[in-house]
Formats: sequence, C-alpha cells, structure tokens
Amino acid sequence: MKVKLFYANGTSWALNWIEVGFRVDQVTGQVYWNESQQPEDKGFATILGLDGRSAAWSGGPQNDPFPTLLNPDIFEAERIEYPASFFPMDQSMNYGIAKVIDGIQALPVGQPFALGGYSQGAALMSTVYNEIRYGTLTSRAPYFVGAVMFGNPRRQTNHRGAVGGTWSGLWDVPAATTGGGGSFPTSGSNFARLTSCEPEWVEFAYPGDVFACNGNTTTGNNWSAACDVATGLGTSALIEYVSSGMTQAILDATQAAFAKGGEVMQMVDGAGVEVNMSGSGHVAYPMMPPYDVATTDTCYQVALKFLETQALSWATAPVLAPGVGWSTTLLPPTA
Repeated sequence: MKVKLFYANGTSWALNWIEVGFRVDQVTGQVYWNESQQPEDKGFATILGLDGRSAAWSGGPQNDPFPTLLNPDIFEAERIEYPASFFPMDQSMNYGIAKVIDGIQALPVGQPFALGGYSQGAALMSTVYNEIRYGTLTSRAPYFVGAVMFGNPRRQTNHRGAVGGTWSGLWDVPAATTGGGGSFPTSGSNFARLTSCEPEWVEFAYPGDVFACNGNTTTGNNWSAACDVATGLGTSALIEYVSSGMTQAILDATQAAFAKGGEVMQMVDGAGVEVNMSGSGHVAYPMMPPYDVATTDTCYQVALKFLETQALSWATAPVLAPGVGWSTTLLPPTA
C-alpha cells in the first residue's frame, strides 16, 4: 500500500502583499485567486530529487516541485488546492486545513499518510498535525508516517526534527545560532507556534528566513505581532489598522522583515545554472542544503530520503495503538 502524501504550497508573500484574497466557485469548487486561476508557471530552475529524478521550477509557490520528486513506487502525492493568499490568511489556511482533514478521513483505514508544506502551507499543516495528536484525527495517528516542513511560520522554537540539523539562528540577530522559531505568535492565536513536536515532524529553517527563524528580540516580537495581525484581518481591516492602530515599532519591524526578505540570493540549480532569486532564506529550500548538515544534498533531497526511510520502516514495523499524543515503532533514519 502506497503512502499518501498531502502537500500544501506556500504564499509568494513578497509578490502577493497587495492582493485582495480569493473566492471559491460554488459549482465547480475551483479556487480563484485575485479573480484568476493560479497560473501554471513554467520552470526556469532545475530542482534535483533522488535517483535521477528532477523537476523544473519557476521560483514561485504555484509549481513547487516537491510533490513531483517523490518516488511514485512508494508515494501517492496530492497537492492541496487552497488559496494560499496573504489576505485574508486565516480564511485561506482554514480552507486548506479542512481539505487536508477531509482527505485524511477519506483514506481507507490502515493506509499510511505523510504531510508536507512550505510557508503558509506548513502553517496550515501544523494545525493538521495538532489534530492528529490531540483532535479529530487521533484515530488516524497510528498511520501517520511523518512530515517535512519548509520555512514554517509556526515552527516550534529550536525544533528541527530527526534530520533537520541543530542550527536554529535568528534573522534579527545574524550572529545567533539558537533561539529561532516561527514568526507567528507563541500563544493567544488559532495559528500559534507548535509545541512538543516529535522527531518525525521535521522542520527546515534556513538563515535569513524571516518566517521560520524569528527571535525573541524587540524587532522579532514586533514582527511576530505584525504576522498575528496578518492572520486575522482582511484587507479593509488591515488598511484601517495600518492607518490608525499600527505602532511605529511594529511598522519598523515589518519594514525590516520585508527588507531582509527582499534580499537577492545567488543559487546554483541542479543543472549547474546560476539563478538569482529574491526572498532571502525563505526561498532557498529547493536548492540549498541544510545549514549544518554534512551533506551536499539539498533540503528537498534530505526530506525525500527521510520520507522514504519512514515509509519503508512503517511497512515493516508493527503499529502501536495511540496513547497520550501518538506513538509508533518508527525510528528516525540514521545520519
């Protein structure tokens, strides 16, 4: 039986800042973003998978190649269609969360599944993870193989997981090597950062990523407050907040985060071609290796190896009934 992997793309946050949201066709169910279907971008960068597999990537979230790089003999991948819009982000994430939960509940009992997500997609998958551990999906917990997240704004402070390495620095303190977490608030929100993550929940966080490597500095806390606003307000309410309620400190932190996120990175793709992309560390995952893991594999290749190992381990190991949270006999792959 193949492992079903549910994958949620991210938001092109630097480009979608002024977009006005989304709607869903009530007849066809098609998601429309800014009154047009999300484009099928053509790729200009070659992203390497395993065993000679590769995919073209445009640099945007619309055709994030990760699901296409999975081994089709082991996995059945489903890319979750959801708005992935910056505003209203809470509605966008709730739409995606419901689709993933429905998809898991529709699986035959006993079919293993895994999760993957980038940016906003990782944030919504974080809620699904909590549902597996504590909520509506606990009956499916024994069949949960693991998860890989890239640039997660809800990343637990310092959490990397089984193969994510140990580096956990801060965009707001460039010399720091620890203390980083997601930019979403630590509490008081429906989309607060995760806690008590198991090793099977793997997070990739790259230096300079303002969404996954946020610190407990004044700037970091103000940026977190700005992100909290973004997850709960629509465009008109946001404009009112910016014009009348945003403090100068939060505005300064937001401007600093966007300046950092706008930095251009020079990367070399799988074909050896130099590709210049904005977005700082938040766009690095398909091409760059984990920051402190002794391998030339990219983050995507490390994640693919992890999922394959987990899937094969699940196929040969007995499954234990879920107790407090969840537990299985799965072992993290060796380094």
